[in-house]
Amino acid sequence: MSQPLPGAPVPLLVDPGPWQADGDGTPSGPLQPAPRSRRNGLVIALAIAAAVLLTSVGVLTALLIDSRSTAADLAAAERAEDEQQDTDLRDAQRGVDNLAVEATEAEAAAAAASTRAGEAEAARSQAEQAAAPGTSDYEEYLRLLRSTDPAFRTVDDATLVEIGDVTCDYLDTYGNSDQTRARIVSIGVSSGMTSRQSSEVTSAAIVALCPQHSLD
Repeated sequence: MSQPLPGAPVPLLVDPGPWQADGDGTPSGPLQPAPRSRRNGLVIALAIAAAVLLTSVGVLTALLIDSRSTAADLAAAERAEDEQQDTDLRDAQRGVDNLAVEATEAEAAAAAASTRAGEAEAARSQAEQAAAPGTSDYEEYLRLLRSTDPAFRTVDDATLVEIGDVTCDYLDTYGNSDQTRARIVSIGVSSGMTSRQSSEVTSAAIVALCPQHSLD
């Protein structure tokens, strides 16, 4: 290759660029560029699609896990509620059973109390009947009065018997205490007897008509 002469202009070396040169160096036409932009766009689209797919898979996985966790929580809550209901039902049943037992016991106690009351009433009636004075008791009462004070001989039997019965009724109600006997004597005095006569009536009534009050 010849060297350029000194001072001669140096020819510019032009890059043929995207031109295809012939054998003699003459460009014959443009070269076809590689479709880089299309490939790059396809790669980007695939990357975006993959990212979206991965994101969707992640979201679906999270939703699946959350749904399973929620279902497990709901199942556990339902089991706990069922167990609590069973416990409440058992407690309620025990309460009903206890109430039934208490009601039965109360009925039995009431029946026993009623039986005892009936027995006591029967015993009281029998005691009253046994304590009720008979003819001989009234005869003894009149004998005691008239043998103690001849003044009672002028009083008819019916009046003296009535006074004796009233005296015993008063003792049945208030008991044979000193205060009760004093009240009976006071009533006798107000009816016209002396205090001694009233005391004699009370004593004779207790001995012959209501001897149960002699132990008061």
